[in-house]
Amino acid sequence: MGVHGGYYSSGISGSMGGPFTTYTSGSETYRVHTFLSSGTFKVDYPVRCDYLIVAGGGGGSENVYDDGAGGGAGGLIYTESSSLSIGTYSVVVGAGGAVHAYGSNSTAFSLTAIGGGRGSNHRSNNPYNSGGSGGGAGGAYGASDGGSGTTAGGAATAGQGNAGGSNVYWGYAGAGGGGAGQIGQTGGGTVGGPGGSGSLYYTTGTATYYAGGGGGYGGTSGGSGGPGGGGTNVNNTTVTTAGTANTGGGGAGGSTDRTSRASVGGSGIVIVRLGAL
Repeated sequence: MGVHGGYYSSGISGSMGGPFTTYTSGSETYRVHTFLSSGTFKVDYPVRCDYLIVAGGGGGSENVYDDGAGGGAGGLIYTESSSLSIGTYSVVVGAGGAVHAYGSNSTAFSLTAIGGGRGSNHRSNNPYNSGGSGGGAGGAYGASDGGSGTTAGGAATAGQGNAGGSNVYWGYAGAGGGGAGQIGQTGGGTVGGPGGSGSLYYTTGTATYYAGGGGGYGGTSGGSGGPGGGGTNVNNTTVTTAGTANTGGGGAGGSTDRTSRASVGGSGIVIVRLGAL
């Protein structure tokens, strides 16, 4: 433990967490600790660092009437050049949400990324699908449900993501969940809305998208997941993909009477990058 070769050497205690990696960019070498699950981060010497905290993505929704929407991505927090004092810090990596469920929060360094909003499976559920990024709006399926019109997706947490897609209700499709970099896309008729794009970061030395929204169900054409692990719904005869683990991607919407069932959200991630002293 301590300083080696001019760079800070940190430690992760306990069995959770993971080994560190290093990479060089320009004149600076970085050391990267990636938490795929909860653990602790031990600092034995004051250090500056960058960190990325992503919550679990919300689960997609499904309904016998086909209008399942995509789940919202987990909230994303990115901080540069922060100073950490000597001590041991708890790191919590949020789980992805089950079908119809919110993603779980991720916490580290006194910050909390909010879990993604669940997808809606009917327009009446739409006020209840807010999160880090909002879940997509579900549709309706007849005049008794309000006739034609538009309903909004779930709201996002300020600074952590984007709202879920709106929906034209008088149809059988769901909207896409919001992503860290883009709102979810509108669904309507029999065409599901794509999930919003996640955001691109180089924290590990490789360009990687995180926190993409899940795609909505569509009877003829499902919505694709947003870059950053969002789950995809292809059509009503193909199994959907779940939100990708450790990206915070939202799950895809589906239908209970089709092969294309809704899927779960992806778990979150916490990445700490240490630079030169």
